[in-house]
Amino acid sequence: MSNQYLSFDVTKQAVPQELIIGRQGDSQLKFVTMLFWDGDKNVPYDLTGKQVAFEALKPDNTHIVDYEGITILDAPAGLVRYSFNEQVFSVAGTMQQAFFKITHTDSNKNVIADSTLELAINILENRVEFGINSKDYLSEYDHLIAKVEKKFDDYAATVQDSIDKAKQVHGEVQDLITKINNLQLDKDWTFTGNVKFSNTIDGNAKTADSANDPNAVHNTGNEEVGGIKVYENAIYSRNKIPKKMISLTIASYINVLDSWLDTIKRVGASLSLCVMVPVQNLTDSSPVPEDLSILTNFIERVQAKNIKIDMLKPHLGVTDNFSRKDYNPSNYDTFFGIWGNYLEKLADLCAKNNIDTLCIGCEQFQNTKSIYAKYWLSIVNNLHTNFKSVHLTYAFSLHEFKSDDNLSIAEYLDYVGLNVYPNLTSELYDDNMTVLNTASGWYSSPVDGFSFDMTINKIRDKYNKKIMITEVGATPYTYAINQSYGKGYPVNYDALALYIETIFYVVSRIENIIGIAWWHGEANGPFTFWSESETTLSETKMKEMIERY
Repeated sequence: MSNQYLSFDVTKQAVPQELIIGRQGDSQLKFVTMLFWDGDKNVPYDLTGKQVAFEALKPDNTHIVDYEGITILDAPAGLVRYSFNEQVFSVAGTMQQAFFKITHTDSNKNVIADSTLELAINILENRVEFGINSKDYLSEYDHLIAKVEKKFDDYAATVQDSIDKAKQVHGEVQDLITKINNLQLDKDWTFTGNVKFSNTIDGNAKTADSANDPNAVHNTGNEEVGGIKVYENAIYSRNKIPKKMISLTIASYINVLDSWLDTIKRVGASLSLCVMVPVQNLTDSSPVPEDLSILTNFIERVQAKNIKIDMLKPHLGVTDNFSRKDYNPSNYDTFFGIWGNYLEKLADLCAKNNIDTLCIGCEQFQNTKSIYAKYWLSIVNNLHTNFKSVHLTYAFSLHEFKSDDNLSIAEYLDYVGLNVYPNLTSELYDDNMTVLNTASGWYSSPVDGFSFDMTINKIRDKYNKKIMITEVGATPYTYAINQSYGKGYPVNYDALALYIETIFYVVSRIENIIGIAWWHGEANGPFTFWSESETTLSETKMKEMIERY
């Protein structure tokens, strides 16, 4: 058992702190005892009615938010002990940031937050023990999970006893699940209620009322999230999305206007460039790519506008209405021979024009069955050998990524690409809806009947690959949030704006996310997010999300 003693002065009269050294695998046997002191009054800092938490950003960018390890030994004396959670010492290196936070709620229900000067923590490498895994640790979230597990045990026992008691426990389980979902959805960890900062312990003297200060962190409109107070957007950072693309389709018959490109540049996106590759019918084994000069000329045009192209993405079909899902060539040797040669030309263009990603196929459900995996492997090996700078993905449709047989080629790719068009709610949009209403459909869709989040995380973990959302989008109508495609509904760019905000919100929470490609960038198309005649809220929201994430 190892203990160290620390002293923190709330007036910021900095006292050099002892370096805390641990080794990978250390846990609750290592703790610190702390004295909080009010230097202005020269008395102990009274912790009565206050909550203390340890917060840290680890060397691998995972987070610690731990209330459970805190024991207040003597509140009036400002004496606290913290037992380190095992996740604190899960990865070797120097802690990027570590401090203690003190919070309490005043008589006006404002949350007052103080934080200490930062601690220096160094974690030594453990070369002996294996299986020490690093992950985020949020004690409130884990506490709720444990309570749900206990309630399920209670439920199983209660059903044997009484239906009425079972109903009661079932209700308690549902309440806890709601709290967990809401806490998961509010991973931005914004303050709730009207928030004020006191004179903070870290030396940033600041008083801010979030209702009036534009630089303050604002709430989501709820007093609480699932009855749990959540706190400042400090170390609870979202995953940044490296590639934020908008899709455009090119072919000899498509007139891509400058205004389309100007909009993509205006919102700050890069380009996912979809190239039509004509086939005559659903069994035609010999696709005939259009003259490559159409593509090379367009790339030059895009580059002249200083718009970055992040992905080339060939689409089989005369138009995008072609059912790639049902495309089943009569001769697979012929098809894959032509397809592989064309992909080699596209990879060469990627390498020469600094285009990071080549998508080697899109929604070809019949072609990605495991019996054809050898063809894909041959193509990937050739491209990896000859174009080492180009990353490869494939745009799996919902039909494909729900099928283990079709997903088998994912192991050959650099990124697993997924086309997702989730129905976020069965409700009609109204102005009172927020992301907290619609994001739940990503975690458990009331229409699709499954969890996009869980499915994507399982794919990521199974193949240990980065995730590329190769397509996502919605139509600009009142029913945008539940993916009704018909044009019989009123145009409503506000509904689409909420869909855009929700998608960026949930996608940014995917670990190892590499990019997202919004469908689509043309004006007046079925999936347009902007208008030639006005600045829509959905365009404004797209720009905001690209800047934020």
